[in-house]
Amino acid sequence: MTKHAETQRGRPLGFDPHAALDELMYLFWDKGYDHTSQADMVERTGLSSSSLYNTFGDKAAIFDAVLARYNEGVDANCAPMFDRADGLEALEVFIDQLAQHVKKPLYGSPGCPIVATMSEAGGEAEAVDTRINYYRAHIQEAMTASLDRAEKAGSILPGNAGERAAILFAIYIGAQATARIDPDSASAMVQGMKSVLASWTRA
Repeated sequence: MTKHAETQRGRPLGFDPHAALDELMYLFWDKGYDHTSQADMVERTGLSSSSLYNTFGDKAAIFDAVLARYNEGVDANCAPMFDRADGLEALEVFIDQLAQHVKKPLYGSPGCPIVATMSEAGGEAEAVDTRINYYRAHIQEAMTASLDRAEKAGSILPGNAGERAAILFAIYIGAQATARIDPDSASAMVQGMKSVLASWTRA
């Protein structure tokens, strides 16, 4: 919940702020920060400018909330890599989800709004560094945990789990960045990711 939403506690909003935030997330995902206007946000959510501001804050605050919301989905996708006993299977499922996403996203646009934000030169980038750093660290930590368990279970050959996770994450970022402009190339990158993982797998 945003600070603005907290100040409204006890007053019925008359709309679902989580649903509105999802719509805003898809809007920024599609258009990017610089090309999303207040008018776009009003049209997408059906809310007035005052309702948007009173609930979420200004554009920068809304974008911060959007990235936080997106990271909640990242957390859910990464959770099995931390929790599932079979680390290799969990990582393979994660890669399969990426393969599906770069071909035909279930939500939002191709690619990833946080990866897109990494490459934007806009002034808002400094304000969302925490969200970006969390995204990068969390996915790599999940991959490392998954690879570590897979090695201990004997599913993959011995190696440095952290270094291997860094390799996979680099391909992951490349695929997400490419998906927006060239889904076929992004799909090829994901297949390369699978090949790298297979090279560590015991026959």
